[in-house]
Amino acid sequence: MNNKPKITYDDFLKLELGVGVITSVEDVPDSRKLLKFSVDIGSETRTILGGFKKTYGDNKESLVGRQVVVLANLESKEIAGSMSEGMILAATGDHELPIFLTPETTDHTKAGSEVR
Repeated sequence: MNNKPKITYDDFLKLELGVGVITSVEDVPDSRKLLKFSVDIGSETRTILGGFKKTYGDNKESLVGRQVVVLANLESKEIAGSMSEGMILAATGDHELPIFLTPETTDHTKAGSEVR
């Protein structure tokens, strides 16, 4: 883990983490790393860009319907000409490639379920 500054518990409580369901995935033109996701977070569908192309780019269609953990209250940011409205959380997998953090079971979680 990096040696980032410690945050307070109150800082942690500011994070709005929840389960999102991927509804579509597309390539970002002229990008070797980015994919553009539509993610249902329960109350709305968000566009989220993330650097997952090397991990999932060959199988993007299989990601539709997959549950992921989303940081929903991150400020929107323009990335590669599109607005990204959150962040899909990931861990570093083999070969330093990002892999999704997902609920252990999808039987009891749905879009918008709180992560705590």
